[in-house]
Amino acid sequence: MGSKGAALANAISYGVNLAILALYVRVSSTFKGTWSGFSGEAFKELRQFAALAMPSAMMICTRVSNEMGARQPQAAKLATRVAYKSGREGNIELSCNFY
Repeated sequence: MGSKGAALANAISYGVNLAILALYVRVSSTFKGTWSGFSGEAFKELRQFAALAMPSAMMICTRVSNEMGARQPQAAKLATRVAYKSGREGNIELSCNFY
């Protein structure tokens, strides 16, 4: 399936992750004292979040497409791995700081 398969697998992975996290928050008693349920307030600052996220995503896409255009698939793969690992490490660090 090539790049379409990779994109599909990524979308499915994010969807499953979202479903599991939502189920955990809904079922777990851990959040009963701090979470009162879904509300519109969660989307209050979505525009600011997207304004930060979009340039980052575009930089990664631009980097990968430049490498693919230059017929350097190994460099494109490396750029993807670096972006993924950087994001993962950032999330781990953020999680550790909050808990």
